[in-house]
Amino acid sequence: MSSDFTVIFDRASDVFLFGPPQRLPLTIVADAPTPEDAVNSLRKTIPPSTARYVFVLIYDFQKFQRSVEALQKAGYTNIESIDIVSLSLSSNIWNLPLNCAVGEHVFVITGLEEPLPLDACKIMVIRKCEAGWQAVKPVDIPLALIEYPWVCDIVYFKDAPEADKAKIKQLFSGRKLHPSVMVHPGFKETFVRSRISKSGLDGFEVLPFCRYNILIRFGDKLQFIVLKDQVPPLTITKEFDVGDVPIVEIRGEEYTVDSISTHLIKTFKFKTSAFRTVSITIYVDKTLLPQVTLKTVTMRDTVPLQTPVIYGVADLPSSGFTFVAYKRDGSFEECFLSSVSEVIESMKKKTSYSPTLIVFTYTDTVTIDKLRCFRDECLEAGYRNLRFISSHLVNFSMVIKMAGISIEPGQLVAVLHPDIFFIVEKKGERLKIRKSCKKSVVEVNKSKVDTVVISNLNCDFPMPFLDTLRSVLPARKHHIVTGMDKLGEFHPKYMWSLADGTNFDGYRFDDVCDFDFVIHGINFYKYVPTLFKEVPFTITVDADVDNVGVLTVDLFRREKTAEVLDSYYVSDGTKSVRFTISVESACDVTVVMDVVDMDGYDGSKEETQDTVEDGESAQMVHLSSLNDEPVDPLESAASEDDRFCTSCGRCCECTQYLLKEMSVSPDDDIDHVGSLPTLSKELSQPELNPPPATILTFTSDNRVLIEADETYTGDYEVLAYVRLRNGKAPQVGKRAFNALKGDPNSVFYDITRLLSFDFDPNHPHPMWSFKTTRGADGKVVIHGGDNIKTTPIVLFGLVVNSTLLYIQEHSESDVTTLGIQLPTDCLVSNDDLENVSDRIGVELVIW
Repeated sequence: MSSDFTVIFDRASDVFLFGPPQRLPLTIVADAPTPEDAVNSLRKTIPPSTARYVFVLIYDFQKFQRSVEALQKAGYTNIESIDIVSLSLSSNIWNLPLNCAVGEHVFVITGLEEPLPLDACKIMVIRKCEAGWQAVKPVDIPLALIEYPWVCDIVYFKDAPEADKAKIKQLFSGRKLHPSVMVHPGFKETFVRSRISKSGLDGFEVLPFCRYNILIRFGDKLQFIVLKDQVPPLTITKEFDVGDVPIVEIRGEEYTVDSISTHLIKTFKFKTSAFRTVSITIYVDKTLLPQVTLKTVTMRDTVPLQTPVIYGVADLPSSGFTFVAYKRDGSFEECFLSSVSEVIESMKKKTSYSPTLIVFTYTDTVTIDKLRCFRDECLEAGYRNLRFISSHLVNFSMVIKMAGISIEPGQLVAVLHPDIFFIVEKKGERLKIRKSCKKSVVEVNKSKVDTVVISNLNCDFPMPFLDTLRSVLPARKHHIVTGMDKLGEFHPKYMWSLADGTNFDGYRFDDVCDFDFVIHGINFYKYVPTLFKEVPFTITVDADVDNVGVLTVDLFRREKTAEVLDSYYVSDGTKSVRFTISVESACDVTVVMDVVDMDGYDGSKEETQDTVEDGESAQMVHLSSLNDEPVDPLESAASEDDRFCTSCGRCCECTQYLLKEMSVSPDDDIDHVGSLPTLSKELSQPELNPPPATILTFTSDNRVLIEADETYTGDYEVLAYVRLRNGKAPQVGKRAFNALKGDPNSVFYDITRLLSFDFDPNHPHPMWSFKTTRGADGKVVIHGGDNIKTTPIVLFGLVVNSTLLYIQEHSESDVTTLGIQLPTDCLVSNDDLENVSDRIGVELVIW
């Protein structure tokens, strides 16, 4: 007998045999008294071995549960359930022009087709997903726009009474109204065939869902596991301290339009008396029937004295703190406190808790003094395990997780928050903020992101903005995240991921610095960009000074006023100072200033300038030395004791001079961390339409930032260090940098300073291992060890060429034009630029 029969099990009493498209379903069981009777009759006609599919239509939990269990007991295996709500809503929206982004909601007014008066109807809220639509919940019509004010699309019965249509137009004025047939003839068969072919109704299927949550009862306590907002198949495992109860009961709590009811799923009875921690696993497959297992994790004779807990303290601008105690079982206690002393007192009172971690989340308005005050009082009270983290990082992790997207290494994702837009990428197991960009859709589009996640939890983005986003970016690329209430579900999980050192399912960010530094004095200003550098880090900043008197170091947060960290007296005659900045956390920031050069300084490097020979014995390195080796990426192998700071690309012992003070204010928008502003578009940027797909940005701290198209899979920054030796090919990047320790005279760097139009070769920085002079043609000549001579444009060309080769190795696209972004005071002549272009075979343009 054929095994291609498809069976539809309907209303727990009727069974149909589903045949070819041209034939109507054949009734083989009708009006059976019970689901078990229907299965027995089915088994006689279509034995389990001949049934290819069995589809069970769900109307209520109890009959559905009995139907699936009876089918399984009879030997039917390929059972798939279809909730009648999914089927009906799919019919309601079928073939409608709903041009929605992932995450957007749609209102479906149900009941008018029955027919019911509009006042008796409900709105079913559905949400766009990658694979179709997800049923969210029913809402009363008057409350719909209060709860979901951002919804743009309304579906209603096209043959509703005219009075109801007029009222719908009035209620939802300014939104898109979609009249629908609602109930399409023969749609049940269409839906089933779609399930068999896995076509998803061409994007119109409302996906399977659980119309119930799981209720766990032990003793007088209840715990919930939320399922109704998830799409099966799914597996959830949670641990619970059930005490010494003899029975744990698992029930399904069913939600319908008009009521809530519970139904027993399974009961677990313990054979012995003991205090237990148990692990409960809920698995839901395509039958949509929950399968529950329980495993004892620990047994003990007495109740534990302490329960592990995390204390969360959230800074509330100008109004105190939110204090939360997160328990391991997912529960938490929350209260508002007005001072740090009250927070300390609350932690002391909770003697039954054993805090594993105290997490302080802060906003942009916090001051470092407030953070240090909290830290010091906690330390004094004996609480030493402290963690400080920006509320932006916490919220972004949860918003991306709520969007349900998986970010792959090398993929760029824009996260749009009402206050700031971030570009995010995956580095290793964690997420990383690559840069911030202006709050404009055009800027997001320029960043060549793969996906856009819009955090619209409080409906902060107006509909015109969302419409603009749809027009600029394809709908498949953006996810709109709504529902502030869901954040509460993720907070405990996020906090425990911090304590356990896990990655929050891949959605955690590495700790980063969320401020920059400004050093200023009389006729002196230097902006030190450290925003988004991974913490901890140490950088050094060298600066030429002249009668500045006092230098002040300010900490500057985004769009906020500066905080003074410290001031330093600079003695008369001081020519150069070095600042060492160490950031261990948001409040552990130290700055030390050392004098590098002052009048009377015995600078042997300067004295040797007059003895540099220009004779024929010196080996001159020209552009002809460009080789075919790509640059070494930052991740290339290096000794573990290399004191290399990956966040700034500099050696902590051999730190080089940072190029020229920045002529920008802290309010300037800086897209790339560590980059300096270029000349104005009129002066430096040719009219290119579109702009180059690949751009190299040379920074003042010896890095090159790479911007490439979506096919690029390599690193986004490399080091601008060049090693030159007689008789050997040049080395560029990490290998050249590593040679600083063993062979510093062969390594050249600070290319942007050497290209500066006001660089004086008679006054190089005293820490350079190479020398500089001016040749007969007036150009700068660089002298290294082993009688090596070269010029700044050669070093520039070597770095560009090697970086281009690296990009070509890690990209599927051809690079025909390469944009170059240099600091403001750098100068590359057209002749030099054309010469380098000819050598590397790619057009270079200053961008």
